[in-house]
Amino acid sequence: MNKFNIWESSVPQMKKPQIINLLSPKKKGNCKNPQRTIFLYYPKYLYLSNDLQGFNVNPYKIKNKNMTVYFTYVVTNYYDHPPVVKVMYYNNITNHRNTFMTNYLHYAFDEMKLPEILGSFGKYQVTNTILNSTVFFDNKAILFYYYRKFSEKYPNDYNFHPESYLLPYDKEIILKKFQNYKQTENDLWIYKPPNGLQGKGIKFMQTSEDFLKYSFINKYISNPHLLNGKKYHLRLYLIVTGVLPLKVYMHNRGQVMRAFTNYSSNLKQVGRRTSTITNAHANINLKGYNPNVGFDSEEGSHWSLNLLNQYITKRNGNWNKIWEEIKDICFKTFLINYDKIQKRYLEEFKNLRSNNIAHRYGFDIMIDDNLRPWLLEVNSRPAMIFYNQINVYNKLQVQADQLNIIGMVPFNHYTQEPLDKEMSYKDKIDEGVQLSICEFERPHGGLERIFPVKKTLNYYKQFIEYHDEYNKALWDFIENNEI
Repeated sequence: MNKFNIWESSVPQMKKPQIINLLSPKKKGNCKNPQRTIFLYYPKYLYLSNDLQGFNVNPYKIKNKNMTVYFTYVVTNYYDHPPVVKVMYYNNITNHRNTFMTNYLHYAFDEMKLPEILGSFGKYQVTNTILNSTVFFDNKAILFYYYRKFSEKYPNDYNFHPESYLLPYDKEIILKKFQNYKQTENDLWIYKPPNGLQGKGIKFMQTSEDFLKYSFINKYISNPHLLNGKKYHLRLYLIVTGVLPLKVYMHNRGQVMRAFTNYSSNLKQVGRRTSTITNAHANINLKGYNPNVGFDSEEGSHWSLNLLNQYITKRNGNWNKIWEEIKDICFKTFLINYDKIQKRYLEEFKNLRSNNIAHRYGFDIMIDDNLRPWLLEVNSRPAMIFYNQINVYNKLQVQADQLNIIGMVPFNHYTQEPLDKEMSYKDKIDEGVQLSICEFERPHGGLERIFPVKKTLNYYKQFIEYHDEYNKALWDFIENNEI
């Protein structure tokens, strides 16, 4: 039995017609592709309005008795389950367990299995996973290993990771630098497990001997910016919607996670988890921990980015400058491993289109008392479970915007024909450019395009070693057009 027979035999039957919302391309834009794409509204209980000025969104009734003829999705990961399911359910999209021909595959199994699926991926299918992400981003030691190479090559641009050392590579340096180490308030060092989660396993170095016990040592940021006396970090979302050509966005929704008790650099207080650990999972079960006070209250353990903006601005800080630096840090961190991702897709997955991918990365950022942001770590599959009001609000909007921007085309799961007329292109390179142009002109919601943008294109191009034909074609269009 072939995969289409398997699909057909397992599809549920419709009890009533499925109604989906379709977005038409902007009439006076640069997009030449007339195909309508799925548009997902924010759930009403978020009290958010979709900015659709200049766009037409109309309901479309699927009358075929088989409800998976034009649009379905698959989820394979619990941590990403709630936002996807809630956004899809609110928009009348059905879930299905078969991965062969679903429109949107939310994949989270072993990456070793994904190449087989991508090798036969349909023209209009979309997945949330970029290969090579887990191994190069989730392991803090590996990420720093490659970060350091960029830092040595571009010392004025890659200077946003705390000073760190790796064993066995830096053994001689460690022996010399820390031979007479004595812990002081301004000279604190920590071990962070390379694959650690939720603030677990972090240890402060006490003596010079400690530095040879652990594989990855970081300079501790002992002068963090505080919110009413409490240490915090930011969880932010970088969305990559294409590898060939590369397209990257930053979402303006994120979480500000505060520690449970007031911070102190006093050596007697150093190591107290309640004042140094800001991870929500580590603190959520503590008595008195309150992540649900509200968006505009400074009493909560979690703040919105807007509240953080107000707090810093009221104290004469420049939030816009901080935000620009944060976006720059996140994108340049992704570029550290782009060459490996790029090479693999050029060699193995030329069948994929520029909009077959919509990968979401979670970035953890800390700001010091000089209002300078620092990279803490990257999560290639950030947990999207709900545990407070701000969490629900942010993650549902992030999820809806991520799915809308990529432009998912409804298609027949048996014939693979799109709902609207097929668009023809000169070649794969032209296809990549045209699909990207249409993507840039869709409603962005809370997403801001970081790359490629005319203003910063030449600056960021220097960090991309190989300028392939897909990227060069899109860059040429952007340099010669307003988009």
